[in-house]
Amino acid sequence: MRKASARKLLPLALVAAGALAAPASAATIASGRLSWTQANVFTLGPGSTNKTWLGYVTGPPPLANGAATPSDGATGDPVTTTSPRGADQLYTFGFPATGGTYDEYTGKGTIELGGVVTFTSAAHGFTISVENPQVVLDGEAGRLFASGTTAGGMSPGDPPVPYDRSRPVLDLDLSGATVTLRPDGSRILDGIVPSIATADYVFPGYAEGAGPDRTPNTFGGFALRLGLAPDTGPGSQGPAGAAGAPGPAGPAGPAGPAGPRGERGLRTQVAVLRRAPFRGSALRRGRLTTLRGRTVARVSVRGKRLRLTLPASFTKPRLKGTFLLRVPGRKAVRVRIR
Repeated sequence: MRKASARKLLPLALVAAGALAAPASAATIASGRLSWTQANVFTLGPGSTNKTWLGYVTGPPPLANGAATPSDGATGDPVTTTSPRGADQLYTFGFPATGGTYDEYTGKGTIELGGVVTFTSAAHGFTISVENPQVVLDGEAGRLFASGTTAGGMSPGDPPVPYDRSRPVLDLDLSGATVTLRPDGSRILDGIVPSIATADYVFPGYAEGAGPDRTPNTFGGFALRLGLAPDTGPGSQGPAGAAGAPGPAGPAGPAGPAGPRGERGLRTQVAVLRRAPFRGSALRRGRLTTLRGRTVARVSVRGKRLRLTLPASFTKPRLKGTFLLRVPGRKAVRVRIR
């Protein structure tokens, strides 16, 4: 049986493009789902970065004292003021794919999704919904569009205001994402980081780019599962004919060697460096490689603190040694993890 395998998003596209001729057009999406996961946390007080949109909406006064509810085909449990809270309390809403196309060679595509997630506030009176989103991907970047309602004001009684897909709601960063190829032929794009694309368009009070400046991310993270329809374009194999009568069974062949064990999960590790590799306090994401360039972990860094995401196949108690920290847009920095 073929095992699921995970690879970095862009190298996967480049490897496939180098091995095969690129198709004439993107494949049609036959199935899929966009999963939106957020931590339910909002810790008041100076210096706290544990503040998410979901945690604000469902937090007791002076927060919004409200709820987040999926409907119309969106999946997930409603989150209310009585739901468990904390940075490790994660909630996921799912939007099923309804159509679109995706090119596995270039990472470009447009994915149509169905369902509604509504955020309501008893304290401030707003109703904000994200309805039938559309994800547009372009390699290591993307955008999410949607329609719905947003807050006409932050006082009880202010009527909601409709919005549409004329402007993007969220920017999507796929530079640290991975693609997992599954035995059924589908793929999962995980580790997609959302941030505000248009200030005060849907989520009031958040500036453009807001999101990655907090830990956990203000608007959580996305994972996109895509099932692609078989290619039926010119030059492709036609539909299968009727099955013939089965032939006689042949002798059993010798058993082959056991295949490599598939990845079943991830491990995390926190490391503190002697000095910060970059100036400023911004949260940056990238990867950690050996000095020869082999990727060993995904990483987020703020100041001197590194958070590593290691594959489950890494069996040692801790990752130690000298590595290169690679962050998009920055020169690789040599770091030593003790």
